[in-house]
Amino acid sequence: TKVIFDHKSHTQQFGLACDSCHGDLFAMQRGVAEKTGKLNMASLAKGKFCGACHDGNTAFASNSNCIACHMTPEDPIIWTKPVKAVVFYHKTHTEQYGLDCDACHNDTFAMKTGTAEKSHDFTMKALYKGQYCGACHDGKTAFASNTLCNTCHIGAKGYDRLMGIESHPEGGVEGHSGH
Repeated sequence: TKVIFDHKSHTQQFGLACDSCHGDLFAMQRGVAEKTGKLNMASLAKGKFCGACHDGNTAFASNSNCIACHMTPEDPIIWTKPVKAVVFYHKTHTEQYGLDCDACHNDTFAMKTGTAEKSHDFTMKALYKGQYCGACHDGKTAFASNTLCNTCHIGAKGYDRLMGIESHPEGGVEGHSGH
């Protein structure tokens, strides 16, 4: 008979740590991995540190249960989808910790750099229709694909260049007086 084992009841309800039952795996003292300076979601996805077990097979995947790591008894996180009443800063996770979208959102689609661009129909129109990056970058789920252009187009000169308007850095741009 298959036994359904609920780790949550043992860890949260009874306050047990992983090494309470799995002491033979590795030294899992709180804070040890963080002190190495190499603990990030990319290393977890490669099977290092907590990711050695939290791979989605042995234990819950390290990118599927944020509350398991980001929780303290004094300040519990209430996790619901869609996220409500939670201020979540993607910037902290992407820029400060160097995570890609698929580090946390691995169930969306294959988001390898350059994949979409190779498709013949990868256009802004396709993005507006919710294809490719536009599936999330719709202005609701994530920033809209028609805003923050330099997030994707690094080094782009912006609106004036796109519209063929000559830039006037010293005197401003005629027709753009702000009214």
